[in-house]
Amino acid sequence: MPPGVSFRMLLVGDFEGIDSQRGIAWRCEDSLSLRRFLGIPLGKETPDHSSLTRIRDRLPLEIHEQVFQEVLSIIDDHSLLKLKAVGVAEAAQRESRGQLRSHLRDRRSPTDLAARN
Repeated sequence: MPPGVSFRMLLVGDFEGIDSQRGIAWRCEDSLSLRRFLGIPLGKETPDHSSLTRIRDRLPLEIHEQVFQEVLSIIDDHSLLKLKAVGVAEAAQRESRGQLRSHLRDRRSPTDLAARN
């Protein structure tokens, strides 16, 4: 899976308040608009949750946080999200970083992950 797709999928999870990788994968598979956002045409499968797990396990949390923060900054710089109050942007970024950490911090063994899911 291209890195841009994985980070876009994490953005989807963040903005829609989905806190599980299975939920993110299902939502991206189910939505035509999200498929377009991810660049995945109809007829092609969207990445499943195990793809997100493999990416998470390969890259350190710090790299994910840096990329995610950069993406949020680009979104803010280009006014891609319309916010009603200036303070909301900073709070949203802090909340987004927190949600990203919850997606990425669980570095348990595959057996523990299988039992949890």
